[in-house]
Amino acid sequence: MPDGRSLYDALGDGFTLLRLTAGADTRPLADAAARRSAPLEVLDLSTLPGTEERYGAALVLVWPDQHVAWRGGRAEDPDPLLARVGGDDVSAA
Repeated sequence: MPDGRSLYDALGDGFTLLRLTAGADTRPLADAAARRSAPLEVLDLSTLPGTEERYGAALVLVWPDQHVAWRGGRAEDPDPLLARVGGDDVSAA
């Protein structure tokens, strides 16, 4: 990180959504998390060189345990995505 911290130190206590591309829209996932009262922090890393190439995606959702839960260009259907990564039983859906 530019301020000398590691990425792990910059992650939030809940879910963290990494924006790795300047044009990537974080709003759908942030809004879905708010509807679920799920803690989600957006961390914009789009100004750091090579982050999108390193992760292979414009957006990366990180679990509170610092493992990658999802990555992609955009979350087309964020509510089921958050249900799945949040541990809800989506087998009946």
